[in-house]
Amino acid sequence: DSLVFRFNDESQEMIGRLRHHVGDIVGSHSFKNEIKYSSLDAESAEVASWFTRNASGPKYPMLVFIDPFGYKQISRDLLRSIIQVPKSDILFFFNYRRVNAALDNDLFESNMNKMFGEERVQLIKLEVDRAKPAEREEIILRHLKESLMEIGANHVGAFVVVQDDQTNTSHYIVGVTKHPKGWELLKKILHQHSKIGQHTQSKFGYDPMSVERENRPSLFAPLPNRIDQFADQLHREFKGRTVIFETLYKQHHPTTEFTESEYKQAIRQLLASKRAMNYEIDDEPSTSKRRLIKGEQAIPSHFKISFV
Repeated sequence: DSLVFRFNDESQEMIGRLRHHVGDIVGSHSFKNEIKYSSLDAESAEVASWFTRNASGPKYPMLVFIDPFGYKQISRDLLRSIIQVPKSDILFFFNYRRVNAALDNDLFESNMNKMFGEERVQLIKLEVDRAKPAEREEIILRHLKESLMEIGANHVGAFVVVQDDQTNTSHYIVGVTKHPKGWELLKKILHQHSKIGQHTQSKFGYDPMSVERENRPSLFAPLPNRIDQFADQLHREFKGRTVIFETLYKQHHPTTEFTESEYKQAIRQLLASKRAMNYEIDDEPSTSKRRLIKGEQAIPSHFKISFV
C-alpha cells in the first residue's frame, strides 16, 4: 500500500511501450498508488522537483534507477539532488566505454564536466595521460567514486560488465547509498549476481572470460584469492585484540566491499591457520564441536575471536 512507482523516459514511444509491458504483468493494477508515467527531459526542473520536494517534505525512502541512453543525463547536479534526500539510494548505468572515449575528445568536454566537475576532468586527463593503458579504468572509476563522495555519498559500489566474448569493460552499474545498512544490502546483492574471476580488478561484476581464464591449467602457483588477502588484512588490523564477531562486522564492514558471509569465510581461515582462536562464552561449544551449516563451522553473531 505504501509503494509508489514512477517511470520516466524522454521518448514517448518508449514510455508507451513500457506502460504496455507493465500493464501485462499480473498484479500490476493492484497497487494502492497508481503507477505514474512521464516523458520529461531528465535534466528538467520538473524532474529535479521530484527530489527537492521529497527532501523538504515527508521523508519517504526512495530508490532511483537511472538508465541513460549513453551518459549525458548522468550529471553531478542530478545526482546531488537525489543524494540530498534522506533515505535515498541510487543505482545508475555508467557507460564506461563511451566515457573513456569522450575523455580523449575535447568536443565532449562539457559533458564530462557535468559528470565529474571541471577541475576533476582536468585531473583525470592528466593522470590517464601518464598512466599505462591497464591503469586507465582504475583511474576513471576512482574519480567517479570520489566525485560522488564530494556530493554526499558515503558508500559507492561498482558492478563491472564485460560482454561474453569480450575482454574490455562495456559498462558499470553503480550503487550509491549513505547508510551502512544500505551498503550492506547493496554488497550482498552485487555479490549474489557476480560472475567474475578472483584476481580481477573489480570485486563485483559479470565477466565470464575472467572465470574461464582462472580455471585453465597453469605452470605457476595460483595467486592468493580475495578471501586469502582479506583474512591477512583482518589479522593485521585486529592482531592482539579479542572481539565479538557481531561487533567486528558492524564496525568494520562499512570500510570494505566484503559481505558478512565473506567475513565469516576469512575468520574460518584464520581459525584453521591458528592466527585466531575462539574464546568460549558461557557454555558455548568449541569451534570443533560447532554445528555445521552447508559443511562449514557456524560462526554466530556472539562468536568471540582472539587474534594472535
